[in-house]
Amino acid sequence: MSRVQVRLVALVVACLFVVTANGCGRGTPTTGASLGKVQIGPESETAEVFIKRGSAWGHKGNWDKAIKEFDEAIRLDPKSAVAFENRGISLAHLGQLDAAIKDYDEAIRLNPIFASAFTNRGTAWNLKKDNDKAIKDFDQAIRLDPNLAFAVGARGRLHEENGEWDEAIRDYNEAIRLDPKDAYAFANRGSTWLHKNEDDKAIKDFDQAIRLDPKDATTLNNRGFVRARKKEYDEAIKDYDEAIRLVPKLASAFENRGSAWGRKGDFAKELNDYDEALRLNPNLVTALLNRAWLRATCRDSRYRDGPKAVEDAKRACELTGWKEASHLAHLAVAHAENGEFEEAVKWQAKALEDAQYRQRAGDFAQMLLKLYEAKKPFRGDK
Repeated sequence: MSRVQVRLVALVVACLFVVTANGCGRGTPTTGASLGKVQIGPESETAEVFIKRGSAWGHKGNWDKAIKEFDEAIRLDPKSAVAFENRGISLAHLGQLDAAIKDYDEAIRLNPIFASAFTNRGTAWNLKKDNDKAIKDFDQAIRLDPNLAFAVGARGRLHEENGEWDEAIRDYNEAIRLDPKDAYAFANRGSTWLHKNEDDKAIKDFDQAIRLDPKDATTLNNRGFVRARKKEYDEAIKDYDEAIRLVPKLASAFENRGSAWGRKGDFAKELNDYDEALRLNPNLVTALLNRAWLRATCRDSRYRDGPKAVEDAKRACELTGWKEASHLAHLAVAHAENGEFEEAVKWQAKALEDAQYRQRAGDFAQMLLKLYEAKKPFRGDK
């Protein structure tokens, strides 16, 4: 059984500020960079002034002050769609998604062709895991403004989350055409190519994303993942090293690097990286499973530890509600290392009840069951 591979880290779409006060036209949003020259100071007390002031506070990350400014803008001009949208953005940054959606609703009621309000409401629905509503809003935003690259890319991300790889690729292609310097679009298209097992295309897109944004630790981590899958372990480790340098608390990079060290036969470094990944994120299921597999099957007895392997595998099963067949198989292999062969047989047989696991693991899964029935532990490539 190959060890569980770490899922790719999803790129979260960001909200967009709009600073024009009239909310006219299609509402094409500006980027935060354009607000760098906005001054926070006394001016004539108009709704537009409060909107600009609130946007400036938002780009400084002070969402509470931003909301107060947008509150005042709305008091002065209750028909300002932009004020409602920008207050919604601020609320979303504070995690108040229901309140944010109410503000986006009002912005859209006031200006039904406000494309960025649909985009931001779609983002909020995405964060609430309601992808159907999110896609509907992104669709509408794109109908109103076909050049809104962010909305196109965000819709692609949802298609990717839904496993609709071809639809995702089409959206990413269009997002890149609209904005050839959009690092996220390249990164997300790369992750979709990875899902389609197009590793060379994935690496090409990750390369471009990293050229555009050399500090994107997530994309470095994901490129390392693909390189490891291509058995380019040294290059993969370089990517993980850089990802960790940029984000020292990126648990998945430690886990992925640990896996690469294991493939190179350096079990001490492998175990150390799994330990660090789990120190940073004790509930990282894939790290628990990988450490359990190492402790149960390593060819070097110094790294085998049956009781700890069982502990890790049980924790992984608990975190996923005992519903994942491959996790049950990890528990089985851990029990076998611990000499508990009846338990090993029980959990491997339970895993084999799952049709997808049987198809994925093939004859190997049956071989494991026979091994445990013969009261023998499994020794793999570790």
